[in-house]
Amino acid sequence: RPAWERPAVTLAVTASAGLLLGRLLTIAQHGPAGLYIHGSMALELVAVLAGAWLLRGAEAPQPSLRPA
Repeated sequence: RPAWERPAVTLAVTASAGLLLGRLLTIAQHGPAGLYIHGSMALELVAVLAGAWLLRGAEAPQPSLRPA
């Protein structure tokens, strides 16, 4: 459904940002991380940036006055 696109992208961006924040906090607390963690962080950062770019161009859904 087109009306669910914006909430779905918002949820994906929020989840990716949460994972990225958690990895950053883990590195801050436990020190340097391995290649896997840095690769995961890179993918999560790309997901956040791509989602933000998609949300920037997406219009907020207009409420429909018709019954579904």
